Formats: sequence, structure tokens, C-alpha cells
Amino acid sequence: MSNSDQLSLIKTGDGSNSLYCAKFQDTYHSQHGAIQESKHVFIQAGLQALSQRQFKIDILEIGFGTGLNLVMTLEFLKTQPHIQAYYESWEAYPPPKDIIRQLNYSIATSQEDFQRLHELAWNTEHKILSNLTFQKQLASFEDIDMVESFDLIFFDAFAPTKQPDLWKEPFLSKIARATRSGGILVTYCSQGAFRRTLEDIGFSVEKLAGPPGKREMVRATKF
Repeated sequence: MSNSDQLSLIKTGDGSNSLYCAKFQDTYHSQHGAIQESKHVFIQAGLQALSQRQFKIDILEIGFGTGLNLVMTLEFLKTQPHIQAYYESWEAYPPPKDIIRQLNYSIATSQEDFQRLHELAWNTEHKILSNLTFQKQLASFEDIDMVESFDLIFFDAFAPTKQPDLWKEPFLSKIARATRSGGILVTYCSQGAFRRTLEDIGFSVEKLAGPPGKREMVRATKF
């Protein structure tokens, strides 16, 4: 079975598309609103919050998926030319192009810009704005091995019940090592065991109000 065979297009509560993955029996975004979730969790609680105190931001994303978080980052940075950002996104199972072409993210950015992001070569740096350099890594998450390289982590893996190893100490310790002191991790998940693990490996954890349909989300700051 190909990756395309395992994915189906869905419409979420805010009118934007997401994908359902049969392999993990999970959706790529909240069914209450894909764009709303991305903007609330990753942009407002993450990038926008961090940009209040620093203008150079290196971002690591766990789960490129449909590229929605990159799109929302791109649109935010168009309005913030004083911020210089590097964005590195890892993905092990990229959706095929025939699926990507069906996504209606033209309601957040131009369709031309969206398709262009997906046509960029993997494992290569690209200057996509004067203040945004982007690289997408086609690799297993477990191969991440960096030290104090990032200020902001977009942790957007499938849910702990679907990809449990990514929400446990061995992998999260790799993420902690990759995060600079004072850096933050944001995610839609507020599971208790996950929060306690973050605290054990050197993060201060906040529970914030979640996006529509979700009571809470997490923002964690590295000591």
C-alpha cells in the first residue's frame, strides 16, 4: 500500500482541509479547524510569543506533514520583516503530490506559494523570504542529533496513542538537547505523562488555553 492509499482528504471545522492517515488512524490536524489550530498553537503561543523577546529565531518542526505550519509561519513573517528565522522541518512519511494539490490552503496563502514550498528539494536550504530560510529533512525523527541548535520547537507529531515513542523520555531528551536555554516547545498535546517527562528533562511547563475544540495545550521553556 502506498502512502497515497493510506491518506484521505477531510474538511475541518474552519473550512480548511486536513488529512486522515489510516496507518496511524489519526488526523494531521484538529478536526475543529486545521488553520485555527496551527495559528493558535504554533504561531501565537510559539513564534509570536518568542518574537517579543528576540529577533533571530531558529525553528525545528517535528512533523512537516501538509506544510501548514510553514505556511502560517511564512504569512506571519511577511508582516515582521525585522525577524530573521531559520526553519528546519523533519518528516518521515511525506504526503504525495497528488494529495497535496487537493489541499485548500489558498485560504491562508496563495496556492502558488503553497505548491512552491512542496516542490522545494529535500535536505537542502532554501531562502523563501528575505527573512526566512527553510530546509525540510526527509528522515526518521529518531535520527535527530543536534546540540543547542534551536530556539523554538514545533512539536506536531501524531498523538501519543498513535506514535507513543515520540512522546517518551528517550526521544524527548534528544529534543531537549537540541533546544537552547530559554527556548520553547509548543504542542497541541497536554497529556499528563508528557508534561511530567518534559519537567524531568529540564523544561518548565505551562498549560495554556487550547485552540477550538481542545481545552489545553502545552508551552514548555528550556532551563
